[in-house]
Amino acid sequence: MKIDFPISNEPIYAHGRNGYFEATAINILALPDNIRLENWTSKAAIGIGRVVLPADRNTVRDLANYLNRIADRLP
Repeated sequence: MKIDFPISNEPIYAHGRNGYFEATAINILALPDNIRLENWTSKAAIGIGRVVLPADRNTVRDLANYLNRIADRLP
């Protein structure tokens, strides 16, 4: 599932192996043994940045709960 970032006056930069790139979306891959969060670049390609989480219910719920608390504080 790809989640596009909102259009902003200031680009969001992520750091990869070859330096910084403009991040435009996050891609979430739910695989049988892990969950991957990947940065997408301005060229609509998957960037180097990736976070791999175990396919564990408690880990995913803890992350979701924390992100929901952050979202509740945003305007």
